[in-house]
Amino acid sequence: MARKSKKIDFVNVNDLGQQTMTVSAPVKSACYKVGLYARLSEETEANRERATIETQMELLRKFVAENDDMVVFKEYADISYSGTNFERPGFEEMIKDMRSGLLNCIVVKDLSRLGRNYVETGNYIERVFPFFDVRFIAVTDGYDSNKSGEELLMPLKNMVNEMYVKDLSKKMKSAHRAYWKNGEYSSGKVPYGYVNIDRHLYPDDKVKENVLEIYRLFLEGNSLKEITRQLNSKKILNPKSYKLIQFGHDIPEGMNTEWNSVTVRAILTNHAYVGESVHNKMSRVNGKTVRVPKENWIIVEDTHAPLVSREDFDTIQEMLEENVKHFHSTHGKNGFDHARFNLIGKKIVCADCGKIMAFRTEGTRHVNKSYRCKTY
Repeated sequence: MARKSKKIDFVNVNDLGQQTMTVSAPVKSACYKVGLYARLSEETEANRERATIETQMELLRKFVAENDDMVVFKEYADISYSGTNFERPGFEEMIKDMRSGLLNCIVVKDLSRLGRNYVETGNYIERVFPFFDVRFIAVTDGYDSNKSGEELLMPLKNMVNEMYVKDLSKKMKSAHRAYWKNGEYSSGKVPYGYVNIDRHLYPDDKVKENVLEIYRLFLEGNSLKEITRQLNSKKILNPKSYKLIQFGHDIPEGMNTEWNSVTVRAILTNHAYVGESVHNKMSRVNGKTVRVPKENWIIVEDTHAPLVSREDFDTIQEMLEENVKHFHSTHGKNGFDHARFNLIGKKIVCADCGKIMAFRTEGTRHVNKSYRCKTY
């Protein structure tokens, strides 16, 4: 740590009077350009009241102020991001600045703020930061990469942080399963046509008729595209746009507010409309989200008021399966024989809405090939 400038006074007293000489020690300039990083796993009303991110930053600013060889280059923060996930905008911006040589020191409140994944966190501290000659400090953990003798401390604390996350995950899963058993809606997007009040779903009188109309039209023999056309002709907002309005937000300029066949099909296959809650459809495996086989889904019956009958719902599932079988029978045994002509995959997008264009073939021999927007 650089020394602060000190003044030394020498006083010589004699018969002629007093003389004072002041000698100033040389002042060292700051040699560490510091990036302050704070992270908050989940933003809640309680957290906002305590200003958790700001509290972390105040601690880090005070630490830098007490060290003469440091100056704050920039502050970075991530709110509502898990420590097990390193794809965070604030963190990625800090790493980008580090790679560009704009900072050479990173300061966090504790090791868990950097991350809770033992392997990834250790990789940054032991390999990435030293490679770029970046000093790393975790204030409350007392860790400083410039100090020797702390090599064993860091891995141990990182393992404890990761174990904490895994234990918390197990407790949260148990809590969610208890909610499911009681018919409570604990997480996930609220299905279009419903509102969530005190963890229970109730029909949304403003749009539930749109759901009933979709089911009625399909039972009458209308295709998904025809249903989509009718919804858009009536200027009905799609679920995503309606959700923004529902919570008092404005629809961003240029946002697509129209329906498409994928959304219509999702409503026709959603168990929520027969009063059931489906859970455990997705799972995390090796840090990645994967789809769980249907036989392993957790389906809880009679959790809320249904919008359609069980008979109509089951009939529609059979109709949709028949449509798939018919498509496979008319497009080869694999159902997508024409895909071999699709040489550029997902690189073509619609100039109007930005969605990926679908490859299509027409004619008895499928000789006419083209790309079309799925929401056209």
